[in-house]
Amino acid sequence: SGDGGGGGGDALRRHVGVDIENLSTSRRIDLLVKKILTPNEKERLGALSGAGLGISLDQEVLVYFSVKEAVYKAIDPYLERYVGFKEVEINPRPDGSVE
Repeated sequence: SGDGGGGGGDALRRHVGVDIENLSTSRRIDLLVKKILTPNEKERLGALSGAGLGISLDQEVLVYFSVKEAVYKAIDPYLERYVGFKEVEINPRPDGSVE
């Protein structure tokens, strides 16, 4: 049922959404890099934008932000605690996969 009282499948359907990120200023991107990326991620930053995919470095930072935010939204109902951006380390790949 979609009334919120059903099983896990219903809960997942209730929480699907779309986020749209805006590349407003490079200052914001610099702040995001400091706030969300681990040292290892900072070392890898530029791998996607330099892979001939047609995305800028700013857009690559937003990929990191969006994936980490999705991980948070997926695990929050189970952990029931704040998960910081630097607690999750990801490695986006040029083929669209993430490890």
